This record gives sequence, structure tokens and C-alpha cells, in this order.
Amino acid sequence: MHDVGPDSLPCGNHLDRELDHLKEIAHRARKNPQRARRQAQLPVTSTVKFDFTLLGSLGNRSFEHVRIALPCIAVGLALLLWDARALDALTLGEDGARALGVDLGRVRLRLLLGTAIGVGGAVAVSGAIGFVGLIVPHLVRPLTDRSPSAILLPSALGGAALLTFADLAVRLIGTKTELKLGVVTAFLGVPFFLFHLMRERRVW
Repeated sequence: MHDVGPDSLPCGNHLDRELDHLKEIAHRARKNPQRARRQAQLPVTSTVKFDFTLLGSLGNRSFEHVRIALPCIAVGLALLLWDARALDALTLGEDGARALGVDLGRVRLRLLLGTAIGVGGAVAVSGAIGFVGLIVPHLVRPLTDRSPSAILLPSALGGAALLTFADLAVRLIGTKTELKLGVVTAFLGVPFFLFHLMRERRVW
């Protein structure tokens, strides 16, 4: 019978190489423990940043973050309110809006800049929190005359209220790991989206 040892196994050489690699890592850690500790923490930090960017959170936020985001949000909201009447005209179609004297090129530019600046300032301090813009306008529309200009300000206030209640839910629900704000809004938004999708299909 032949002796069976690590060198006779197909993966023996691969295991030796892995073992040598681990020994080298341990040797470097002994020579420079601070650098090894920083490298070991990098994946955790990257994961936290990844979760914050995609799911959003208001944890550890202060009025300093409000001070950072508020100018961008104010400029974006001002640009959108500037073209509120143009949005009403666009409900008649581009030809109808143009007949009413709306400069479509300038309106598109202001709307694009207002949306980008406002959303960019908010996402910079809170991360991406989805479905708020889908839920709130549908909820406040029956309370207004249903024109786009009448929905802008109520939607902004309603979005802030929804975000506040969602953040309270995140803090009150007991979980082993922190529940992200975007997860809560997704739980609210997905059924809402499916409901409106099915209703629109029945209309079609």
C-alpha cells in the first residue's frame, strides 16, 4: 500500500502555498501591528459606507449636517418653485405649454438643476432613501387641486414628516443590527407602488 500524505494529495501544493501566505501575513503583522490593524478595519468601514450610501440613515446626524444640506435644498426648492406655473402648463403637453409662452429649454434646465442640487445636498448627508418621492405626492394630491404647482410644497412637508416617522420606527424596532432607513421606506413604498401599478393596468 502507498502512504498517503499531504504531498500526495492533488491539493497539497495549494495548501502549502496558502500556509506560506498566512505565515507571511502574520510576520508582517508582528513587524507593523498598527498597519495590520488599519488594514483589518478597512472592509468594515467600506461596508458601513456602502450600506449608508445605498440604504440611507439619519443616525449620528446633527444640526451641522443640516447646515451643510440646507443651502442646497433651499436652492433646489427655489428653482422648482420658480417654474411651478410652467409645470402646470406642461400638463397640456409641450405644444400647449409652448403656445402659452413657456420657454421649454430654460424650464428643463432649471428643473434639472433644481432637482440635482436639492437631491444631491440631501443624499450627501443622509444617503439614498427611496420611495419617499413616490408615496408622498400621491397622498397629498387629493388634498390639493391636483395641479403640479399646488403639490410641490405639501410634498416637501409630507416627505419630511414621512421620513421622521420612518426614522422613529427604525429607532423603536428592536433588531440585532441597526435597521436602515431605506429598508423601512422600501417596505412602505413597494406595496404602494404595486397597488398603483395594478390600478393603472385596470385603467388601461
